[in-house]
Amino acid sequence: MINQTSILIVIILVMGLYFYALWQTDTLQRRYHNDERWQQIRLRANHLVKRYYESLIIIVALVMTWSLFAPQQLLISLDRVLLIFTLVIGLGAFVEYLAIKRFDRLI
Repeated sequence: MINQTSILIVIILVMGLYFYALWQTDTLQRRYHNDERWQQIRLRANHLVKRYYESLIIIVALVMTWSLFAPQQLLISLDRVLLIFTLVIGLGAFVEYLAIKRFDRLI
């Protein structure tokens, strides 16, 4: 099993990435003064983040379907499920930052 310290390290790492992404995105927005190019970059990045969340929904649906037909029950505690959801949502902001960084170079 995964011990408590490794879970704490992962939580701190993901939350650090989350706050770093927010900080960098705000810095870029201030630098570009919310001009037309910045709005285009944000639009493309948000489209990519939307795909990220849609793929997560598909993965969850596939896992739920698989668990219905699995020969044995899979028991996961509620706190682990909530932890996974929190980490995935927190990584969504970092995915948005990476998309913004990529589209900033392309456009």
